[in-house]
Amino acid sequence: MEPAGGPIIGEDPSKRWLARMLLGLLVVGVAVAALVLTTRGGGGDDDVAADRVGAAVVDDAATESTTGEGATATPPPTEVPPSTAPAGEPDLLHGDATQAFGAFADIYEGAPVKVLEILVYPDWAYVDVQVPDEPTHVDEYTWRGGDGVSGPEPQQMLDMEIEELPDKLFDLGEIDPTRFPGMTEQARAQFPDEGMEVTHVIVDRFLPFDTRVLVRVYVDHPERGGGGYVEFTPDGGFVETVS
Repeated sequence: MEPAGGPIIGEDPSKRWLARMLLGLLVVGVAVAALVLTTRGGGGDDDVAADRVGAAVVDDAATESTTGEGATATPPPTEVPPSTAPAGEPDLLHGDATQAFGAFADIYEGAPVKVLEILVYPDWAYVDVQVPDEPTHVDEYTWRGGDGVSGPEPQQMLDMEIEELPDKLFDLGEIDPTRFPGMTEQARAQFPDEGMEVTHVIVDRFLPFDTRVLVRVYVDHPERGGGGYVEFTPDGGFVETVS
């Protein structure tokens, strides 16, 4: 304890002053730290409150845009066409070829059509027929959609072909085009390599190799080839595979 009259003899007054200064700085530092923490805590609450207010304003604006005056109606969902919607281009090899064959049957207005050869592609077909009252002449008619055909286009024939013509002819009514999808499916299965495709169908009497009317379904790869054909009877009976 310091006597009333002055410092204790032998004590250094500068040390006492230094201690008091350090103590004062410590108190000030604690006060500043407390103030900073208080300010930060208050600011965080203010930010959270501001965010909540902003979100509420956005929600109110969105609600007004869809329910208020001048609101934009939500477009209806896109309608998906039913599974029974009309298909695109006909596929004579894998689908319905009856329209084409019906057009061929009307070439002579219902009179019998004597055929030399029929060739069918996916979207078009042609038939070579004997000209009525001109047994040595053959005309070609082409179907490319619709109920009618284009033609006739007279076909040039060698003398030998004219002599063989009676043996090669057959009635158009012998061919049932509804059998084609089954034939093409079986033919494709005979060539299981990836990428093989049914390319076309030929119907004729394959003389001199066979006197019967046969349906030959050709299968090939569009880039590397390597296919062949499968023979069927007109009613869809399997004959053989040639590759």
